[in-house]
Amino acid sequence: MGNTLKTGTWSAVTIGAAALLALSACQTTGPKDSSGRNMQLSEWKTIDASETDLNLPLVLSQKVTKIEYQLRDNALDHHRMRLDYGKGLLFTEYSPQGWYGYQTENEIKDIEKFKASATKAVGDEFVGFDEIREIKRKRMKTMGYAALVDVKNPAKDKCFFAKVAYRVKGLTHYDNDFRNVDTFVWARYCDPNVTIDDFAYALENIDLVEDREKYRAALAAK
Repeated sequence: MGNTLKTGTWSAVTIGAAALLALSACQTTGPKDSSGRNMQLSEWKTIDASETDLNLPLVLSQKVTKIEYQLRDNALDHHRMRLDYGKGLLFTEYSPQGWYGYQTENEIKDIEKFKASATKAVGDEFVGFDEIREIKRKRMKTMGYAALVDVKNPAKDKCFFAKVAYRVKGLTHYDNDFRNVDTFVWARYCDPNVTIDDFAYALENIDLVEDREKYRAALAAK
């Protein structure tokens, strides 16, 4: 999938499949986006939950067992969260100074493209869709879906998959900022008892961390 990121200077870059690739445990050398351009990716580094730009470690019901951070092209914040000791993986991409174009928004709203992404994420174990649900975050521009997928592996039985975009930051000073989405969240989690409801609260209550001390205190009290 190619996503167009814009800033107030009308510069644009194409974001390729890096986000979906990051859902896997491996890291390739010389990564390129979907147009073949080289991407500058920092090394993944382990961080504390209190350092994330989004409040997902606070609102997720699953145990976040490891969090890693990566910077892309000196412009995009990547976070990779491992859930319940390997049962799941959640990846976020946030642009502090930019946003995505209307073509990207149309793609993320396309349910057939979502189903294709979910099928690809599960791979050869895919059997069929048990449930697909549109995700909506109140008082925040949101688009995307979550699905429960039946898989062949009896140890897993079902996998949850989500691909959702948000506008988490306020309006910038750029005159071409029309409040397009600036954040992507991908998630995959496999367990015989997993449901969409297990992740719905987190996906519908995602927020940008603005008060770092308050966030740190809320995590400590969780």
